[in-house]
Amino acid sequence: MVKKVLFFIVAVLLFAACSNRTVFSDYTELDGGVWATDKSFAFNVEIEDTAASYEIDLMLRNTDVFPRQNLWLKVEQEHNGHPISVDTLNIFLLDHNGKWIGKGLCSKYDNEFIWKQQVRFPEKGSYIFRFSQLMRIQVLEGIENIGIEVIKEKQ
Repeated sequence: MVKKVLFFIVAVLLFAACSNRTVFSDYTELDGGVWATDKSFAFNVEIEDTAASYEIDLMLRNTDVFPRQNLWLKVEQEHNGHPISVDTLNIFLLDHNGKWIGKGLCSKYDNEFIWKQQVRFPEKGSYIFRFSQLMRIQVLEGIENIGIEVIKEKQ
């Protein structure tokens, strides 16, 4: 049974990775599954096609150690060293009944949230997306990975 589940997961990941619409996809591991308020994680996305519109997805892997229902994030975006925008996101990891929203086995849950749709980048080049947590907990436990995926939307 475990082999079938692992095969399915690998097949899905390979299929998703082969999508020619995916411009960028990366996950960063948080040391020890903890996220201090002074730590941020940045992703450098190279954009070549300025005529296309994009969807930007946020990916999180949490454990059942996560102490809250939701996660507050600050997302800073910059291009060529110049700030473009700062967003505040409120991501719910538990539903109103206390059930984890993400898909997972045992105590780990994978979440993928559409953050933005129909995004147009005005210039080619490097765009940096920097994530930091805004929780009232200095050292937040239960977040193991954070990542983003940038996908060209179908025209």
